[in-house]
Amino acid sequence: MVEAAKLSNRYQIEDRIASGGMGTVFAATDERLGRRVAVKMLRGDLADDDRFVERFRREALAVAGLSHPNIANVYDYGEDDDKHFIVMEFAEGSDLSHILGDGVPLDPERATEIAVQACDALGHAHASGIVHRDVKPANIIVSGYDRVKVTDFGIARAVGDATLTATGSILGTANYLSPEQAAGGSIGPASDVYSMGLVLYEMLTGSTPFSGDTPIAVAMSHVSEQVPAPSALNDDVPPELDRIVATATAKEPGERYADGNEMAAALGYRDRARAAGAAAGVGVAAAVTASAAPTEAMGAGGTRQMTASEWPPAGAGGMGRAARIVGLALAGLALLALILLLVQLTSGDQERPRTPSGAQQQDQGQTNPAQDPPHATPQESPTEQAEPELLAIPSEGVVGSNFEDATDTLQADGFTVVTTPDTDSEEDPGIVTGTDPEAGTEVEPGSEVTLFVSTGPPEEGGEEESGEESAAPGNSEGKGKSKGKDKDKDEGD
Repeated sequence: MVEAAKLSNRYQIEDRIASGGMGTVFAATDERLGRRVAVKMLRGDLADDDRFVERFRREALAVAGLSHPNIANVYDYGEDDDKHFIVMEFAEGSDLSHILGDGVPLDPERATEIAVQACDALGHAHASGIVHRDVKPANIIVSGYDRVKVTDFGIARAVGDATLTATGSILGTANYLSPEQAAGGSIGPASDVYSMGLVLYEMLTGSTPFSGDTPIAVAMSHVSEQVPAPSALNDDVPPELDRIVATATAKEPGERYADGNEMAAALGYRDRARAAGAAAGVGVAAAVTASAAPTEAMGAGGTRQMTASEWPPAGAGGMGRAARIVGLALAGLALLALILLLVQLTSGDQERPRTPSGAQQQDQGQTNPAQDPPHATPQESPTEQAEPELLAIPSEGVVGSNFEDATDTLQADGFTVVTTPDTDSEEDPGIVTGTDPEAGTEVEPGSEVTLFVSTGPPEEGGEEESGEESAAPGNSEGKGKSKGKDKDKDEGD
């Protein structure tokens, strides 16, 4: 029994906490340091993949360098009798998936407090070059005092090499995949932001935005459908939270918050509203309704509000009291003038415009000194430019294959791969029904190839539950057909 084992002659395994597609988490005691820890044991079949194990180890070591109050820190990584394990901080509380298990939304203020802490944790990891890749309620632990711990940092990064249908844990995260993850694109901090936006949506509504008969269908919804406003399901959600969810779940990564820190700053609107409400004698909801201002640094207005909140109540103490209030007000104005003067004197250093990135400089017609030194000696160019070598889009291992295998095949040949759902196909979910350009077409290296991925055969006798029309008899795409050909045919009709 694994429960009775002692790993590395140090970690005494005790109770089973949770099980998932990647492995099992146990409560344990670190007998060397005398502290309670959580030990995640890698599943046996994944432990047989040397490449997976190496990435698992490398990412665990990288995440061990993170230290943040909202991160369940990684303490150790080891192997004992072919058992690969990670030792983590033991986080007291319940994971958010259990809290949301009854489908009842959280109070918007509580949802915001939880989201802010989770975003702070993600922002810290992003600043350290770590992308979570598996942000979901099950990886967010909430204590009895709503203290948040985000778990499994870096482990999900290793999962990125496994197929979407390989493990139950990956299937279970289809509800929180970013569009670029679902399409096999590049992953970055904005991918975590998208997933966190979906977690916030679920906290506010009690449900996830997309559903489907298969995980593939759900994943493709993230590519093609917009996330609805939470207020459509919960009238208590303020407009500002609708806007935050919309920004976080934008389809294009560049249109989202850049990282967890930016999203946390946006969620800070409730603190600003609370401060404004306290000064004006109104509640948070009223202050938000009156002014849903964008994220700003605390300025002179904040100083006035703090001073006003400390004033004695009006009408107490007669004229002498009023005189003291006037005196305090004048002193406050003098202090405010001094602060504004200091801000003006230091604004030259604090408000310098950002230097645009290399890509932005090129777009603006500017020169990037690092890429184009001003005194570099120009090299002679040949009189004739060699034609680029063309590559033929393969058909073997692509059309008719699982889309993850097809993606690997195309990327190995140097192509850029995107995916789009094929809702009219009779093929099994996840099978590639065609490509655009079609197989055999010669294109330049690095060209983009679109894979049409079956979402599964539609139900017979009418429309599916998702609202999509069933494919007409004889009009489904057969295995091996190219979508590129069909598209040309349609355009010619």
